[in-house]
Amino acid sequence: QPEPGLMAPPAPAGAQTLQRDVSTGTNYYLYLPPGHGSAAALWPLLLCLHGAGETGRDPRQLLEEGATGLPVNRIAAVTSASGAGLGDTPISLLRNFVVVSPQTDHGWKARELAALTQSLTEQAHLKIDPQRRYVTGVSMGGAGTISAAATGLFAAAVPVCAAGGDAGSIDDSIAVWLFHGANDVIVGSEYSDDAHLTLQKKRKSNPRAADLKYTRYERAPAPVGWPSYDGHASWIPAYATAELYSWLLQQGSVTVCVS
Repeated sequence: QPEPGLMAPPAPAGAQTLQRDVSTGTNYYLYLPPGHGSAAALWPLLLCLHGAGETGRDPRQLLEEGATGLPVNRIAAVTSASGAGLGDTPISLLRNFVVVSPQTDHGWKARELAALTQSLTEQAHLKIDPQRRYVTGVSMGGAGTISAAATGLFAAAVPVCAAGGDAGSIDDSIAVWLFHGANDVIVGSEYSDDAHLTLQKKRKSNPRAADLKYTRYERAPAPVGWPSYDGHASWIPAYATAELYSWLLQQGSVTVCVS
């Protein structure tokens, strides 16, 4: 078990380090974008929730093969000493967000995510803008994203191949972009289909409702190393979508850092 307190010095700008939130006991990877240290402005937070396969007490699981394509994995590939390169990772992810990727050993709970989000926001050195907090997650983490969005702490939510969640609990003021693979053999796309329909009906009569989007891939890939999980890794193309990050930066009080 990691010792209480920070597991590493606060991440320098442009690097990703393993940290521990003392108040909640949560281990997480923290990425600070280039320019974070010298800029006085507040920054958007992107909270990224993993799926069931990464559940545990060793955050290094978030960097394993099956998690390829998650933001934490993409950032690690770009910032590692080996310099694996940018690949298809949009530059906006690397330049415009404080990215926090926590690990759970028991599933995502809205109350715990709210406590972590508040704790991160209160840490002055992270310079997080409370008006531009965004949450995303995959599979189990997609359901966690929907639960987190219902807390009202986030300006936008991006559930990817969400394995459940009460979409009707999300306030109309919160922007939502869902992703799923129609060929997902692990979590059927009907979960996101139903969530999208629920949100559409709920927001139809509200002209001030926030933006709602749904990308449904006809052929999403299997997770790397898990060929029998056909269609489940819709997060690979989703997090490679440059428009996603520009869309996020339009939600909440907008001051885009770098395009």
